[in-house]
Amino acid sequence: MERPVSAALALVRDGLAFADPPADEACAGALLRAEEEARQNHRGLWSDPELRPLAAGDPAHILRKRGEFVIVEGRVLSVGERPRRTYLNFGAIWNEDFTAFMDTDAGPLIAPPGMTPGELAGRRVRIRGYVLEDRGPAIAVARPGQLEMLDGR
Repeated sequence: MERPVSAALALVRDGLAFADPPADEACAGALLRAEEEARQNHRGLWSDPELRPLAAGDPAHILRKRGEFVIVEGRVLSVGERPRRTYLNFGAIWNEDFTAFMDTDAGPLIAPPGMTPGELAGRRVRIRGYVLEDRGPAIAVARPGQLEMLDGR
């Protein structure tokens, strides 16, 4: 007997929804793998170029999506670690360029296993979430599945 598939997984697999992974790593991994396959095969949403991942280097385009759920890809230029928040900066002008941020306490849970948030500088990542305007376009990262590594380094 075939194992049942959740409605969320079926929708993501068919390209009818973006993955918005929960904190549960097993479920998040399945959703992200299903989304990657749908994206590579241009299924559903992924056939529309406007819905494909946005470039972190185009903050004006990201800001036009304010309030929308998006996926942004790019290289982390620098990491700003402050007492309450950690910032992943994707450009040199932090108050204009795209930024992802997380509560400092959550950083170790969100960073990939074996890494600290500070070690994300120079790495290519994929960030998913709702676009905010916080002195430039930003996404708040609160769960591990919102940040994916794109390079093998």
